[in-house]
Amino acid sequence: MASSGDTYTFSMRRALLDPRTKLALLVLMALFCLAGVGGARLAEFRAVLSALPFVLMLVDKRTAYGFVMLGLLVLSNAYILFAFTGTGGVFESVMIVFTFVLIRLIPCLMMGSYTMSTTSVSEFSAAMNRMHVPQQITIPFSVMFRFFPTIKENAADLGESMRMRGIKGSNISKFIEYRLVPLVEVTSRSGDELSASALVRGLGSPIARTDIARIGFGAGDAAVAVLLVVAFAVSWGFSL
Repeated sequence: MASSGDTYTFSMRRALLDPRTKLALLVLMALFCLAGVGGARLAEFRAVLSALPFVLMLVDKRTAYGFVMLGLLVLSNAYILFAFTGTGGVFESVMIVFTFVLIRLIPCLMMGSYTMSTTSVSEFSAAMNRMHVPQQITIPFSVMFRFFPTIKENAADLGESMRMRGIKGSNISKFIEYRLVPLVEVTSRSGDELSASALVRGLGSPIARTDIARIGFGAGDAAVAVLLVVAFAVSWGFSL
């Protein structure tokens, strides 16, 4: 059992990136990778931005998920470069749309997953308070930060329960009865419980809250900012 000092040290430990930097990267991913702002002019900058979540996941030791998503991204690009013939056809049209969606969506999914897994509710709330974001926005997003991990845990528990009872996932009727329906019920209850928990912690109070979470810009945030500025300048310079 960890001592109270160990617990205190863990709760005060700094993450690699500040929550505000992660949120800024999410916005940049949505603008440049998903929406394609800048077009071909910022192709090099977009490539650096797309690779950044993979590097962050390697640092966070989430190599399995990172390599799976990177593999999907590489396969999607390889299909467009080598397998796409441009002759038309329903299958080829569907595949080209699917691969373009993957190329634009995967970096955003990786960055979102990294942000959710490395940011606690306390850190997120502290970041929102530093940016003077209204409580009407902070509370729903704080609940969301715990909602998806909770649903993931509940789904894993239901799957383990099905395996213990010898219920196969291939049986669609039993899958709906023993896993999907309970998951929907647990999801609804979990949302209510997390909302109540957020209010009990004082997130809805008009009085200013104090935060014990240690957040602040550090060397990692500066390195990411410099990398993106240099990549943007180089990409913009190549396009002129």
